[in-house]
Amino acid sequence: AFSGIDQLFTTAKKIGFENIVFGSDIISSPDQIEKILGEFEQRTKWFTNVEVLRQATSKGGELLGMSSVLNPYPGKLGVIEEGAHADLLLIDGNPLADIEAAEMVHATLINGRLFEAETMNQVWPQRVEREPFFWELEGGDTIHPSTATWMAERHGRYGCPH
Repeated sequence: AFSGIDQLFTTAKKIGFENIVFGSDIISSPDQIEKILGEFEQRTKWFTNVEVLRQATSKGGELLGMSSVLNPYPGKLGVIEEGAHADLLLIDGNPLADIEAAEMVHATLINGRLFEAETMNQVWPQRVEREPFFWELEGGDTIHPSTATWMAERHGRYGCPH
């Protein structure tokens, strides 16, 4: 698999192709998060740190914004400006100098609420202890029930899988 990825990224870099994103379907498996984060460092074999960070942030927003009726978010994506949809990670370090600093998340700002990374408890605008995540519940799955419903509705309406 590595030789294929090497050829793909080497060619993309050579021809100046920039519409490359970083993402994963493994959104709730804590033991797999380490492997996902390790890909940041791997991508620095082909891309600068800033390019890797853009692939994981604004480029993904741009791609999702191009999905038309399949885009579940109103407003602009992939930018930080008033009226846009963006989550922010507060990290300890400078990922432009050291890409591994991107793994040192201190807090996350989601929909105007600040969550501490260690517990994911809300700490601002008021403190709220979080409920268990769906995958922490007995019989929990790795896909959130509302995401599964959304995917099924889109599949039924547009005939396309996720």
